[in-house]
Amino acid sequence: MKNLRLGDRDKGSEFCRFERDLIFNKDNLDVGYVVHQSERTFKLAKSKFTEIDSGRIYVLPQDGSMTTDEGAFIRVEVDHLAKDHRLSRPSMGGTNIAEAITYAEVGSISEPKIPLPPPDLPADEFLDRVSSNWKDPEEDHLDHIIALLMVSSPRSILGEGGLGSEGIQRERGSRNGTNRDVADTILSQLPLEFRTSGTEQYKYSKIEGTGDLKLIKAKRISENCYSLVPDKIYEAMVQRHIPIQLPFVVRNSELATSKMEIDLDVLEYQLTGLYLPPPPEGIQEDRFHKLMKDLKNEEFWDMRGVGELDKNAGMKIELALTRLFIGKRFSGDGYRSSRTDISEGTDLIKRILRYGYENFRMKIKEEDYFRSRKSEPWRGKLKPLDKEIYIYLRNLLEEQGIAQVPRSEILPTTNQNKVDGSIERLNRYGYVLQMKNGSIIKIVISDDPESLS
Repeated sequence: MKNLRLGDRDKGSEFCRFERDLIFNKDNLDVGYVVHQSERTFKLAKSKFTEIDSGRIYVLPQDGSMTTDEGAFIRVEVDHLAKDHRLSRPSMGGTNIAEAITYAEVGSISEPKIPLPPPDLPADEFLDRVSSNWKDPEEDHLDHIIALLMVSSPRSILGEGGLGSEGIQRERGSRNGTNRDVADTILSQLPLEFRTSGTEQYKYSKIEGTGDLKLIKAKRISENCYSLVPDKIYEAMVQRHIPIQLPFVVRNSELATSKMEIDLDVLEYQLTGLYLPPPPEGIQEDRFHKLMKDLKNEEFWDMRGVGELDKNAGMKIELALTRLFIGKRFSGDGYRSSRTDISEGTDLIKRILRYGYENFRMKIKEEDYFRSRKSEPWRGKLKPLDKEIYIYLRNLLEEQGIAQVPRSEILPTTNQNKVDGSIERLNRYGYVLQMKNGSIIKIVISDDPESLS
């Protein structure tokens, strides 16, 4: 099911249960979200993500005794219906078609008591499905990263909602999968409106350069989620001061397949989460103060990438967790705290941010090694693949104590002629030794590699 459009849905199974109740339950005919037509008239939208409405135009009393706010969720008690008005619109063939309009005079307005039913999937199954094209995604917290970006963070006392993420690109040898693959995994599971400008509430973007930044800034979205996935080295990057709440790295996980299609159960879970309102402001303030107190001394706030780690990242992740862990424990009748209490939420937030910070430090260390030798003549002769191989060998030595690596294990999925050329250059400039007729590559750690050539 590719390129699913929310606006084209017409089957009950394609809507989340909350939408199904609004659209298909006749008792909820006059319940929906206010969409003003004029100062005294409005429609009731049946979904935040489509233009489906009740088929009626509601008319407020002339005396101004009742008002409605745009987007408010209300129930209308109708005093009188008038069906004899007609509207003429052009058809695809060029002729005019007359449509009957039902005007409904508003007698009263009240707050609907309609529950938000939990999705059919349990939370752990949702985490598994959204990352099912990865092997061991939990090793890099990719299951939570992907899921949190899909359910988003609601508007709150911090302002607009949404979550920003940044992929920290590190060389990973023969393993498959990149930061772009994480972003593409998310995009492959989203309906078209969530990948374009089709809805005012939620959008996810993959940001690879300044052009993408301009696009997401051109249109305001209530819950803007994105992933920065630059491929340039950090020393060449310009600080954009883009708020980041979820730094992530593809380090130990592997991409099993790039092919994914929209799963209607996953879509139902995501839509249910997007309908879930934030906790009352009092609860938000209480959580905010507890999180700030618990996280204030953590060193990961010093992390700097293309974006900038948001000091309020903990709170935004915590709000997103209330949507992520709806599960069967969410009763739906108003706000209920998720199964992730404040301590469990804080532990997960720390794990995600610490992991991103630790890998960012390693990334900077890798770049610093080459940046510190800018003036040496041999450095300018190294190609990107040469540095990628050398960083891979350094990581094996520093993290696993492995100094000698079989040639066959070095980037086996990359063009082998190019790999051989890189190893020859690394050998020429003193970075590696070729042993046993080139079948074993040994890394060389020296203050002056040029002297070894």
